[in-house]
Amino acid sequence: MDYMRDSKIDNKWVMERLVPERVPWYGKKTISDHLARYQFAAQLVSNKKVLDIACGSGYGTQLLARAGASQVIGIDISQTTINYAKEKYSHPKVKFVIGDACKINLTDNCMDIVVSFETLEHLQNYQTFLSEIHRILKPKGICLISTPNNLLSDETCNEFHLHQFSQAQFLKDLSKHFKLLDLYGQKPMHSGYLNLVRNITAKISHKFIKWFIDSALKCMFRGVKIQKIETIKNGFVPAFFIAKCQKYD
Repeated sequence: MDYMRDSKIDNKWVMERLVPERVPWYGKKTISDHLARYQFAAQLVSNKKVLDIACGSGYGTQLLARAGASQVIGIDISQTTINYAKEKYSHPKVKFVIGDACKINLTDNCMDIVVSFETLEHLQNYQTFLSEIHRILKPKGICLISTPNNLLSDETCNEFHLHQFSQAQFLKDLSKHFKLLDLYGQKPMHSGYLNLVRNITAKISHKFIKWFIDSALKCMFRGVKIQKIETIKNGFVPAFFIAKCQKYD
């Protein structure tokens, strides 16, 4: 199947699964954001067994394998997505399989690291998802989980997001299953610029136009680094939270 020319693969699929080869011009900045998270995770995976849950098109799964992981399993609920990943991002140390994030088909205590980027907000039963990550991690195993900051995300523009998380809620939910090691923020934006963007987009009703202007303005004013929350300057708000957690003994 030629996914590059398949008309059935629309931009919604491309942007939610993030297919670098197919991302339209207005979404190019998103690629660097996602790659930065996987490059951040790549520092931890040497000689480790890693699960990339909701792996999407598989570019990040392959990146983790190339970073030295002993094995990487990429799981996604979409058969089309898994087929794409196998075709475009295969690697000797990668196995792509279809599966449900809330019912992971792996044995208990089998993975050293679990990576879950931009998944939590998509799941109705996200607590079950967190329980599953805890179950499959080895004792003292590490998970990296990211989610958008509700202060910057406009959920009216994304039909796929079922939840929004403040920093407090994100940490509260994680604490039921894991010990927090570090909390990071990505793409900090000054609160003054955030208010400006909100004022500009407040009266726009068309979802795509609102999303486009909102994204374009935020890209102009945001930073790009992933840094610990406590080192982000006063007055700046991160667009994404990234938690580094450890399984409770």
